[in-house]
Amino acid sequence: MKKLTLSVATISLAMMSYGQTTQCEGLTKDSIQCKNKTTQVLCYLHNPNYVKSNNKKSVLCNGITKSGKNCKLKTKNISGYCRHHESQCHNCDEID
Repeated sequence: MKKLTLSVATISLAMMSYGQTTQCEGLTKDSIQCKNKTTQVLCYLHNPNYVKSNNKKSVLCNGITKSGKNCKLKTKNISGYCRHHESQCHNCDEID
């Protein structure tokens, strides 16, 4: 019975520690410990192997504002229109 209780306790402890976040061990420019939480040793700011995934490039919206000027918002939408001007897209049905 003791072995069963011990193994259940071990499994419970292992499950509780899975996915736990800890404080980053990196140091800031002022030599203060980083306060970011991470599941690894270093957060994304201090990890030299971190690669930011940026699959889509931002472009300037093609929409026209109510005042008749070009929209100045950036969008990653494939249509080239921001969320305010998607209704101005004439061939958006063909893009999907």
